[in-house]
Amino acid sequence: MKRIWIGLSAAIVVLGLSACAPSQSPGVYQRDQAQRGLEVQTGVIENIRAIVIEGNRSVVSQVGGAVLGGVLGSTVGSGTGRRVATAAGAAAGTVAGQAAEERASRQQGVEVTVRLTDGSVIAVAQAVDPSMAPFMLGERVRVLRAADGTLRVSR
Repeated sequence: MKRIWIGLSAAIVVLGLSACAPSQSPGVYQRDQAQRGLEVQTGVIENIRAIVIEGNRSVVSQVGGAVLGGVLGSTVGSGTGRRVATAAGAAAGTVAGQAAEERASRQQGVEVTVRLTDGSVIAVAQAVDPSMAPFMLGERVRVLRAADGTLRVSR
């Protein structure tokens, strides 16, 4: 019973940490991005395409999955069979933990192609912000460029 509680605790930690992944949403800024200057360009949206932004795959999910798989595997059989089941459970748990985190942190996104006022064309991929109305073709927008080169399209 104690092993099951340990495994459940590991699963909860993995899921909790995967929820802490940074957002790709145009309306969400990370703490270190606040109060930083951004270069602003304006333009018109020429194309919009729905995309999926791949989720995170962290070491935490691998370790948590391995612990959970190992604990569950250790409840099977006895002697050498138990050791084999524990190792197999840990290996399978590593893969499963990473896959679960990736699925849980995957986001719906949009690729927005903007013709800037200088005539150049750029495409920006970002998460969909459910609190904002969707972008429209021909809409005038701002493109924000951070010092590290990251871009956002906003109104």
